[in-house]
Amino acid sequence: MYPHSLDNKLFRHSFNFTNSDKVLKNLISDEKRFENFSKKGAEVFFDYSRQLIDSTSLELLYELASINGVKEKFLSMCRGEIVNKTEKREALHTLCRANESSHPLYSEIKRVKNEIKDYSLKIHEGKFLSSNGKRFENICVVGIGGSNLGTEFVITALSHREKYLNPFFISTCDPGEFFSFNKKAEIETTLFIIISKSYTTREVMINESLIINELIKNNLDPKKHIVRITAKDSPGDLPEFKVFHMFDSIGGRYSVSSAVGGLPISLVYGFDVFEEFLNGMHEMDDYCKNSDIKENICLKAALIDIWNSVYLDLPALAIIPYSSYLEKLHFHIQQLYMESNGKKISENNDFLNYNTSMIIFGETGSKAQHSFFQLFHQGRSIPVEFIGVLSCPHKDFFHYQNLSGNDELFANLLAQADVLAAGRDENSPQKKCLGNRPSSIITINNLNPDSIGRLVSFYEARTVMAGFLWNINPFDQFGVEAGKILANEKREVLKKALNHNIFPENNKSDNYYARALASGKNI
Repeated sequence: MYPHSLDNKLFRHSFNFTNSDKVLKNLISDEKRFENFSKKGAEVFFDYSRQLIDSTSLELLYELASINGVKEKFLSMCRGEIVNKTEKREALHTLCRANESSHPLYSEIKRVKNEIKDYSLKIHEGKFLSSNGKRFENICVVGIGGSNLGTEFVITALSHREKYLNPFFISTCDPGEFFSFNKKAEIETTLFIIISKSYTTREVMINESLIINELIKNNLDPKKHIVRITAKDSPGDLPEFKVFHMFDSIGGRYSVSSAVGGLPISLVYGFDVFEEFLNGMHEMDDYCKNSDIKENICLKAALIDIWNSVYLDLPALAIIPYSSYLEKLHFHIQQLYMESNGKKISENNDFLNYNTSMIIFGETGSKAQHSFFQLFHQGRSIPVEFIGVLSCPHKDFFHYQNLSGNDELFANLLAQADVLAAGRDENSPQKKCLGNRPSSIITINNLNPDSIGRLVSFYEARTVMAGFLWNINPFDQFGVEAGKILANEKREVLKKALNHNIFPENNKSDNYYARALASGKNI
């Protein structure tokens, strides 16, 4: 996988953790374990003391980071050098939250931010109204993947705050999503934000067409109810619509700090909240740039990802936040991590003989405990990432048996982590928990916008660094395109079958579409 001698050392050392089911219990019995295997960076605390790792593992992994030039590649990315080599592009998401930069794109990013500030303020003040003269009460974000997931996470994470407008999201071309939205919000007081860099994304185009038809049906002017976020000179960059620009060098899954997240967040909570979110991201970016490789929590997390997935052969990661406000986090990280690092071709166009990325899934803590934690404790070994919030917005709302709701959450978080690590002995074999299951704990101070920004930036940096460690390009996603290309072919076959009326409307069988597709090929 890596330079032969180091790879052999890592694999040989990993045998110390796979040949015994008591390793982790012994490791955490060291009274200095927590002190030596936890670190705070940019107000995010990372406790990896319950990972199947020791100081020798870490030293070998730091050597791996050094050989692969991870820190240098990260700095190159932040400087605006071409790190997305397959598409010959920079990866400039950190530029969106920089305080200053000489990069040519920075002035454009600043221009767009100023436009967002001005536009959102005018909406809040009622200077821009709907086509029947009413103030807007809702926004509906129409996008898919990176045009949706990060923004929905942040808006949900901040939903304890007062809102200017009520947020809704439509992502798929399933009409049920639109009709579900339409039951909850009046279309005449809704501002639709249509997001597509290319303005050719099929799902987005279908939804925009549906929305325009519904607006016209209700005697509403689409140009007053639709704003677009797209690339300059795309098919959607038209003067009759209000347009905010996004840029090729900022990938969708890294775009929440661009107009993609900036406009919806500013419309819902105010531009000052978006700025605070960006400030938190900037803090984490700066911390990553300036930290030594042995101190950097983002790099430590990335190294543990490689250690678990490659050397301990643990292919998944469960993200378990103990806060309902963070319930959308794992959906964002699924795309961020798996779309970035789920590939088998190196930057040098070599086929890799090892697996990359982990399978990411998750749920909020209390729900997860009563759903799939049974498997964690007595079935497969799945690394877990617990996330706790030190100060929740409702910490004094109620107490039960002298504990607040947040105290109860932390009691459960810590208990689950400890049982996963040490196991639980019982007289009955059926009740025994095996232990030796690795986990980490991440804590953030609160659910303020800057804390959420730090958390998002932490995961972005960790994802990129893991990609650099695997020697892959974490910024392209050609695998995503394959299904889209084949869907175009299927679409044409289905049209042919339907046009030739192979199956009359009153004779549709359960496998109608399969039959139509099969028959359409022979027309």
